[in-house]
Amino acid sequence: MLRTEIRDYLSGLNINDKPFTVHDVAGKIREVIQKEDTRSIEDEAEIFAFNVYTDESNATAWDSYFGPMASFPDKNGKNVDFPSRSILSSEVLEYWKGRFEESQHLLFKALYADLIIEFSNHLEGEIGITVIKESLNAHVLLSEQGFSEDIQSKQHIDRALHLSRKFKQTDEIERIFETALLLENRVAEDDKPGLWGFVLEWFLLDSKFQTSQDNEDGYIKNLEARRKRLLETESIWPLENATIGLAKYYKHKGDYSSVEGVLKEYEDCIRNFKEYTESSLGKHHYLQNLEEVYMRFGGSQTLTDRLNVIRGELRNFRLDPNDPNFKTISVTENIPQDKIDEFLDKVFESDKFPDISFKIIANFFLRKEREKETFDDLNKKYVFAKIVSGTIFDDENRFIATLPPLDEAPDLHFTKHCADNLQINSIFLSMALKRLKEKHKKEVLINQVKNSGINSEADYPVIDEMVELFWSGKYLSFIHIAVPFIESSLRRLFLTSGMVVSIENKLGGYDYKSINALLEHEHALVIFKQIFKDAGEDLLYTVRLIFTEKLGFNLRNKVAHGIHQGDFVNEKYSNQILLILLILSLVKINNK
Repeated sequence: MLRTEIRDYLSGLNINDKPFTVHDVAGKIREVIQKEDTRSIEDEAEIFAFNVYTDESNATAWDSYFGPMASFPDKNGKNVDFPSRSILSSEVLEYWKGRFEESQHLLFKALYADLIIEFSNHLEGEIGITVIKESLNAHVLLSEQGFSEDIQSKQHIDRALHLSRKFKQTDEIERIFETALLLENRVAEDDKPGLWGFVLEWFLLDSKFQTSQDNEDGYIKNLEARRKRLLETESIWPLENATIGLAKYYKHKGDYSSVEGVLKEYEDCIRNFKEYTESSLGKHHYLQNLEEVYMRFGGSQTLTDRLNVIRGELRNFRLDPNDPNFKTISVTENIPQDKIDEFLDKVFESDKFPDISFKIIANFFLRKEREKETFDDLNKKYVFAKIVSGTIFDDENRFIATLPPLDEAPDLHFTKHCADNLQINSIFLSMALKRLKEKHKKEVLINQVKNSGINSEADYPVIDEMVELFWSGKYLSFIHIAVPFIESSLRRLFLTSGMVVSIENKLGGYDYKSINALLEHEHALVIFKQIFKDAGEDLLYTVRLIFTEKLGFNLRNKVAHGIHQGDFVNEKYSNQILLILLILSLVKINNK
């Protein structure tokens, strides 16, 4: 039996017309039903219903409309989902059918109907046409009535369209189209592409869909007006969405002259855009963007010629060494090659902290040229590596990669070799950092990190806490603060240097690119060479091996995903993270 508090809560929502979300209900259920509680079938059914998420493309962990809110490894490394499909049974399905029949609120009606539709096949149950029709109708009404947020209203109408097509409810499609058209007119904002253009994608580009010419012409006229406004304001990401949408439509209609026209106006806007004209990094980014846009469309010689011109520009592109975006970066002290061969017993010749930190870096960052010589010598002696493949496991014995024979993938073998050497050298790094803490107070490192200029005053409390934790040997807490701090510092360093660190998302906003993608980008290498001169490539490679390389320590992802956290308790990984902090502390941003 369902708990009384949950039953009363759901009953109250069922007869209430005030807005609420599935997440609101999920939170209440979790508040009442604790993890360790004994649960009834009804409890499990409601926990499941309100804690799954939806994706109309079926791109969930279950390859279905519904997916788990979270997945995480258990102590044996096996993935565990929350909620789990293990609770699904004929009893649960019957419970949802009962809840569907008694529900009055549209959101409940749609949710329980969709659970029945999606999991009946999984449980070999039957889906009645009434359930399908009422789910479709509930989603349309939720969109029409503006019960949900704009994006959710769009998701409701998308679901209704999907159901109508999947279950051949063709008599409903015109109604869904009209609702979608009204919704887009109501919620569209020029700078939020996720709130417009969906009527075009879902209906007007579908050859099987028919509507009046007035409806179609009116919609395209409005979309063209939006594109013109975006051209005037140079709103690049929304403009790209409007351009691509209209180019698809004109191509669909066989009107290549109009395709060429909208793409040419978009290209002209890009080439006059400030970030294109004033930054070589920006120019390269937008040339790649133009190439991707033109690649979507073919069918005319003019479009092919424009694509070839852009590709020619990319082939011959060179970053401008005098780009002002690079001049904002300087280095407090270059790391010359003759310092590389310093031995650990010379690290503390000076009592000055900057000298000591400099020598620690010089002795423990990885030098690719020297490693390559060692790597080649070893492979001459042990030729067996050239003809066999290897299996790579992480610290939890999880399979992460198959290393092909050396002749097929020398770069992968070299990366593994370098990571192994970093592991060996960590013993001596530990000795150096232990002596560092004995000879100096934490404040000297705190001041050096703060004075680099990468971080703002808002970061100072984090720096204080982070270094204090390392100095006091609280490595578990240190590494969980230091890893996101380093990621943020690297991103800020790249951004200050003129590198594009964001990527547009489907909701019309921007997401940060992954730190792995940023560290592997050619512009990151340019920036590190600009700062650290001859040592730049090696320092960047060291940072990657420690921070994001799967065949290396991969600490950023181990910390972010909670992989083998037992090793974070001791200094094994914290010392490597401190080495990156020391490297970044050498950078100085010139804010003049």
